[in-house]
Amino acid sequence: MLSLAWFPLVPPPGLIDVFNETGFAGPALLLLGAVAATKAVRRWLALRPATLAPEGLQRGLEHAIRSKEPDQAVALAAASPSPLGRFVAAGLLLRSAGLDEMLANCERAAMKEALLRQAGAVGLARFGTVILMFAIFGTVLGLMSALEVLGILKAPTVQDAVTGIRESLGCTAIGLFLSLVCFGAWALLSSRAVTALHKVREIAEELLAEAARPDRAG
Repeated sequence: MLSLAWFPLVPPPGLIDVFNETGFAGPALLLLGAVAATKAVRRWLALRPATLAPEGLQRGLEHAIRSKEPDQAVALAAASPSPLGRFVAAGLLLRSAGLDEMLANCERAAMKEALLRQAGAVGLARFGTVILMFAIFGTVLGLMSALEVLGILKAPTVQDAVTGIRESLGCTAIGLFLSLVCFGAWALLSSRAVTALHKVREIAEELLAEAARPDRAG
């Protein structure tokens, strides 16, 4: 049996030690992680209710629709860069065809918007893949360097080999963590986009139903 005396106990390295042992790959991975985090925060902020369906736009559309001024409502909706504006504008364009066609066109606009938002969130998954591949690349370079050093040593020990492998795997550990965060952010943003846009579509459908209601005064 192997004796524990052959392997002196070495305290495990801290996170800073692991990062320092990654060489050039560590800062590069952190830079990629920071870029991915910036993209994730920007996309999350773009899914706020105030951005998707501004209160001012809702009030303006309600006033125009209740005043039976569809042209003004179309102008307000078309001038807004928000999803609510696009959904309402798509529906009002077919107001002469009836409520069913208005709602169908609104739904098509909502599906297009959801696909665009999800496609944008996929960029985070791509970032996660790039980070993981770069981490593996750094690990391979570290292992090659460790093997070269072991070949130079006259009497390399098991501890030397273990140390070289451990230092090389630091890149993989950091890359796995950052890539998992990227994939998690992608899944969260995709789910959030579908839920948020569904609520915006409901608001748009209520406005379209009000717009299609016949004029009682007439």
